[in-house]
Amino acid sequence: MKILILGTPKSGTTALFDAVCGSFSSALHAFEPVTLSDLAQRNEHLVCKFLRLFTYDGGAENFDRVILAVRNRFDFLISALFFAPSICHGFTDNAAVDRYLACIDKLRAGKADVTDLCNLLSDISEIDQLAYLRDISDKLLHIQVSLSGSKYLVVRYEDIMAGQYDSLTQFLERPVGAAGPAVGWSDYIKRTTSIQNWPRYFSRRDFLKFSEAFEGFHDHYGYRLELCSGASRSASWDETGAYVTKVVNRFRQENALPPYRSGSRRFAGTRDYERAFLALMREENLEEAVGFVDEAILQEPEIAGYHRLKARILLALGRKASAEAVATAALNLSPKSTDLLALLRDLAVERSDRAAELAFHRDLAKLEDKEAAWRRLIFLLIREQAFDEALLCCEELLGRFPTNSAYWQGYARVLLHCSRHRDALQAASKALELSPDAAAHWAVYARTLAQVDRPREALVAADKAAQLDPRKAVPRGVLDAWEARSRSD
Repeated sequence: MKILILGTPKSGTTALFDAVCGSFSSALHAFEPVTLSDLAQRNEHLVCKFLRLFTYDGGAENFDRVILAVRNRFDFLISALFFAPSICHGFTDNAAVDRYLACIDKLRAGKADVTDLCNLLSDISEIDQLAYLRDISDKLLHIQVSLSGSKYLVVRYEDIMAGQYDSLTQFLERPVGAAGPAVGWSDYIKRTTSIQNWPRYFSRRDFLKFSEAFEGFHDHYGYRLELCSGASRSASWDETGAYVTKVVNRFRQENALPPYRSGSRRFAGTRDYERAFLALMREENLEEAVGFVDEAILQEPEIAGYHRLKARILLALGRKASAEAVATAALNLSPKSTDLLALLRDLAVERSDRAAELAFHRDLAKLEDKEAAWRRLIFLLIREQAFDEALLCCEELLGRFPTNSAYWQGYARVLLHCSRHRDALQAASKALELSPDAAAHWAVYARTLAQVDRPREALVAADKAAQLDPRKAVPRGVLDAWEARSRSD
């Protein structure tokens, strides 16, 4: 099945994505691709989350099911304002961060309104935030109208946060929400867990202004919202200046920029960096952007993030050799930058430098320390026949996820490559114990049985694998050899 999740940022799309992936773990998981293009046509089983609504020009019709994620726009606005520094440009300027944190303090103290914070964000990001939020909300409505011939379901953020997946289960014809996250993208995004936070902040002025902006959206999706009298300005931790500071520094760390601290100096080149960054995001005036970032580098050459941005722009211009040289220099300044490592890895893949690709993946796995990075490293180690190192990586994963049957199956396969046949049999048996109906596990189990001179049992296991999934059948020639050995026994 091919499943598409559409929505605006901060509307529960990541939670939805994790829940659906947990129920379709064998599908390809596409997390926020740049374009839908022919993604659905090239993949038979797919779960895709797509947020770039302004660039959407069709493609949903190629999916079997489409899920539209919506959220009360007032609640969405509060969440977006406190999450904004991670997705809006302008916050590399320490003075801008100071102004934003000061406005948050005033908002919590009742000395400013949500309107004031929204206007300040517009000033910092150079984008009319209210117009942007209204336009993207309207875009979702227009997309829904275009889906009249497709099977789609509207899912409300409030229901997902409450763990209500019944409508999704019925729509996808498979239990959703019970299997748990298969990908874990939610781990990377700090979200407000409480619902209906907007009454804590909205003044009557705010309510009247934003009601008018989002009236069509709220009416269409059945939200009936009224301003509560005596609203409190109390807030959860992720609606504080401390949280915004953490968000700012997470963005800066990812982009190899100096961290923000209260009273920290303004680093040189900020304005030129922002101009270059905005040009890259808008994919326009890239040659001019190179000049901007060069000016930033001239002012403060020791900031790795300036070189990183230049490498990204050069890559967008198709100047790969220059991009690699700049990225390598940036990595010397910031050796723990996973983004720079990923960029250099991708360039190594393009020029078919497998040794460099493997080296970058080793560093990425150690730095990111994430499940997906370790899995990818194991795959490359097996490809390069570095089986002893692959075993160590398998053991690393099994130490963290001892009940994951796929990892036990992979461990068995690597053990076979190392000629540790009896250890492989134990690992394959463990995989089957955890997932007795997995055809791939039975196929590996059959191979391990054959290696320990139990050909009759190997034939039975191979037959079981073929019954469960013909695609996992052991090749005929191998079966013939096992059968000959069983007769000789």
